[in-house]
Amino acid sequence: FEYAKKMLNGSRIVMGSLCVGIAHIAFNKAIAYSKQRKAFGSSISEFQLTREKIADMKTWISAGRLLCMHAARARESGADFSSEAAQAKVFSTEMSVRVCDSAIQIFGGHFEPDWLTPAQYKQVLSELNNLNQHHQELSYALNNESGLMMQLALDTAKSGGEAMLAMGI
Repeated sequence: FEYAKKMLNGSRIVMGSLCVGIAHIAFNKAIAYSKQRKAFGSSISEFQLTREKIADMKTWISAGRLLCMHAARARESGADFSSEAAQAKVFSTEMSVRVCDSAIQIFGGHFEPDWLTPAQYKQVLSELNNLNQHHQELSYALNNESGLMMQLALDTAKSGGEAMLAMGI
């Protein structure tokens, strides 16, 4: 069970890093769009509210990235990194949702062809939520050290991962 717990903690760092990457893509797309979108005779990137959103997004992404890097360094040092990994995952998953929401607000509902449509965004959030729930089920099973519960949780997590792969995520 100790090996499974370490593996679970490692996957928390990976999940957090994935969410940082998703947020960074949304951030870059929002910046590019805000520079090209014109309103009231100037680009919306010059508006104070847009600049505030972009500054907040950059701060959240930096914090998530630093938490993931700190957790990875703790893992590499050989120390117990379960707390750091959990912090990185929880913060980064919530942060990515916040950043994507801010990006959608900057886009004003106008999505680029290579950007997520609102329906795709909801589907990605649903899959992230499902993956997070499966992760919690696995944690519960490991903490109770019950072989049957662990197998059920692993089967459930596997089906969630297969669904994400089928979506191309």
